[in-house]
Amino acid sequence: MKDKLLQLKRFLEGDHSEEDVIEWISNCVAFFSSIGVAESIIVAFMHTFYDEGPRSSDPNIIDFTNRIGPFVNRCGLSFSLTKDMIGTRNDRKKIIFIDIAFKTAEDIIDDMEESERLIPKALISFFEQKTQYSHISASLRLMEQNFKNNNSDGLLKDALTLLDSVLDCEPQLCSYKISIKLRQLQTDSALLNKFGVRKEIITALDNSRLLRNQLSVHKNIPLEYNIPLAVSLGAAYLVILTLQITMATGNVIK
Repeated sequence: MKDKLLQLKRFLEGDHSEEDVIEWISNCVAFFSSIGVAESIIVAFMHTFYDEGPRSSDPNIIDFTNRIGPFVNRCGLSFSLTKDMIGTRNDRKKIIFIDIAFKTAEDIIDDMEESERLIPKALISFFEQKTQYSHISASLRLMEQNFKNNNSDGLLKDALTLLDSVLDCEPQLCSYKISIKLRQLQTDSALLNKFGVRKEIITALDNSRLLRNQLSVHKNIPLEYNIPLAVSLGAAYLVILTLQITMATGNVIK
């Protein structure tokens, strides 16, 4: 949808025939309606094109269309937005509802894309801005990619890699394997409190680790050991939850 929006927006930069402009207006209205742009904004967008400029009052003179809203036809040439439409504030009022419609569409598409993501963009952005956590941002990106590709094995693997990286942020745990880290969290309540998560979540994460290990051990056996995507998603959500809770406590990740 973002590509379609950009394609429609680029139309404003060129010169076009009257038929092309009318078709573009129709395509814009159809696209805005399909993604849920408010009817009031679409109506205002349409009103932008109602003024076609002065017409001859002499019935013996052929009446040519000089304007289609802000698209101007100069000396019989194709229609285009003139530079003054982008220049002064008063002239920009003539295309303000075009800008509003496109900005609204862009915001709606961004919200749609965000709702379909496993990893919120803001979470990745937070860790990308901190060089000491570059490995965490890399794991988050890999998880999102595997989620989009429906790669359940890769998603679970990268989720556990992310979990290992999060646990490594605590100096008491960083020298151990992930299995030992999880066992220590299950038995040491003071250490667990630093992360802020419940013991049951750690137990579930440990079970996900065992499931992943079982898959790896029997990878070459001609049996159906593929992990359902729902199982990998469950583990991934738990890891993300652990990460976000750990961030909220401020004791381990700052």
